[in-house]
Formats: sequence, C-alpha cells, structure tokens
Amino acid sequence: MLLLAIGVLIGQQMQRSKFDKYLKPTAATEMRLSLLEANLDVIRGASAWNDGLRLPEIYYVPACSCFWASTVVSAGLMNEPLDKARSVLMDNVITARVALKSTFPELSEWHYGGHDPDFRMRFRQLKGSNYEVVAEYEDGKIVFK
Repeated sequence: MLLLAIGVLIGQQMQRSKFDKYLKPTAATEMRLSLLEANLDVIRGASAWNDGLRLPEIYYVPACSCFWASTVVSAGLMNEPLDKARSVLMDNVITARVALKSTFPELSEWHYGGHDPDFRMRFRQLKGSNYEVVAEYEDGKIVFK
C-alpha cells in the first residue's frame, strides 16, 4: 500500500508541461531581453489600429501550462453588430495562435470553434481611466462580458 501511495505521488510530481523546455534558463542576458521588450513596446505603440484592435501581447502562464494574449479593443468595434465584432475578435485570435504555433510546435492542433486547451485571449476596452474586459476567448469560443 505504501509503495502504491509513493508511486501515485511520484507520478503526480512527474507530470510536466509540454512547454517546459522553453522555461529552462538560457544564455540571453538581462540587457538583451530588456531591449527586446523595449523594441516590442515601440513597435506596438507605433502600430495603427487594425479593424478596431491593437497588436496583442502574448504571455505564458505556468499555472495553466497555457498561453494568454491580451489586446485593446476600440469602442467603435464594440458598437458593431455582435456577429461582426465576434468575427473580428476571432480573426485576432487566429493571428495570435498561428504566430504561437510557428514558434511553439507543441501547441495543440486546433480547428475553428473547437476545444483549445493551450490558448486564451482577453479583449479590453479603455473606459474612463481603466481598461475593462469586454470579451474573452476560452476553449474555442468568444464570450462577451
């Protein structure tokens, strides 16, 4: 019985994310990483709105072993008919997901509207001086808040 409990415990600890190899330390310096982030901020800041959306920022979240993206949505897009807004948001999801898949081939295969365990996205809109979440993409679907 003790061996079974130890085996179960070890088995639970051995469970790893398919993205673990990307979490290992590299030879990149803090300066190089900081400059890369600064350059991305410049590009993101200089980019125009595309169909009422800004360029998304993509993050890896170890707690869910998945990627999250976040972007800003214009008030104009959110005033469009629901089907049009959903289509534009989903196009943005697809763009971010294709970019991730080309960098991380381990990302699950995905089909439009299907189960998507590796990627989530949040769409925010500036309201007053705060950003509020107006929609989310989770498990293959856009949900408006």
